Amino acid sequence: MVLSVALATYLVSTLAGFVAGYEQAVRRDVEGMGFDLLVTARGCPYEAATLMLRGGIGLRYMPDGVVQRLDEEPEVLGTYPTLIHPVRDPGSDGGMMLLKGVTVDLLDAQGWVLASGEWLDVDTEGVVLGFEAAEYEQRHVGDEYLIPGGEGESWVKSRVLGILERTGTQVDGAVLIRLDALQQQFGLENKLTGVGVQIDPTQRDGIQRLQEAYDSEAELQVIRLSTIVQALQQAMDKMRGVVQILVAVLVLVAAAFLLNSGLLRSVAEHRQYVILRAVGLPDWFLVGACFIENLVLLWMGASLGLLMALGLGAGASAILAQYLPYTPSGNLIDLSPSLALQIWVGAALLAVLSTLPSGVRLRYFADVESLRWG
Repeated sequence: MVLSVALATYLVSTLAGFVAGYEQAVRRDVEGMGFDLLVTARGCPYEAATLMLRGGIGLRYMPDGVVQRLDEEPEVLGTYPTLIHPVRDPGSDGGMMLLKGVTVDLLDAQGWVLASGEWLDVDTEGVVLGFEAAEYEQRHVGDEYLIPGGEGESWVKSRVLGILERTGTQVDGAVLIRLDALQQQFGLENKLTGVGVQIDPTQRDGIQRLQEAYDSEAELQVIRLSTIVQALQQAMDKMRGVVQILVAVLVLVAAAFLLNSGLLRSVAEHRQYVILRAVGLPDWFLVGACFIENLVLLWMGASLGLLMALGLGAGASAILAQYLPYTPSGNLIDLSPSLALQIWVGAALLAVLSTLPSGVRLRYFADVESLRWG
């Protein structure tokens, strides 16, 4: 019984914890961008498709004058312009190197963490590598780094200033450079691919006006990150409904198993019940002892199942992530104390259910005459 309950608990807690953990992880990645709005050239958010349409060598750009206009808006607290520029990877025939020009204040806005080294500085030349880019190229802080020059230009020698911790986003494979240096090196002065916009918390009512004003321009499109969160919530609600059905099925199967197990035990222990009742033990005492025994067994099984979920959570998370279109960073299974409490309460209710056959048998079939056939 204990192993059966442990297995059922493991499945229930893993499924329920996955829904909660995945939602928290994706929401953390979206909110961790540090932006309320993302202003881009039309088509730019679909970077993979745009790269293919442009032959894999460029993106659609917008003039950087939009940054000054945004800074003058009363609702805007901060702007974070970026320039993404893919170039042919000199170490690969068909690969590409993703250069990303950023401002020096982007680190705090994005909430990124440096694994080693230092961040970009206006007085220091160099690059910061994403986690996967550094791992793939086997680069460390202080190493020399060659950046392909513009068309007809020779390579530029630089050095690795720092390496980011894994973010679970496109940045992991990027090479981060100061925005002005990237623009100058590749002849992309006054061009950007995107501007992250942070809204003043005291003027959030104006975010709709701001979005409509800039989205109405033919060259620009505005993505509101709250709409991503809303779409995520709708997807999570559907997933949660499916998981709740699966959990209900598992609970019903467990209840049927425990009820049948209780009935078989009450039949097997019939003589014992009759003898104990004949020597003077009251019915409530016998039912209570049976309930406590079932409760201990079920709580042991539930605790073992929760320990299995904690120990095997990383493996289960990796398996489930293979079937997801997007895998956020962090643990995808959240086994909260409230979930553990719900499981223990459910185990107590199932203990009551599994005690019912013994109670009914004591009430109607526990006289001495029943020993002849019991």
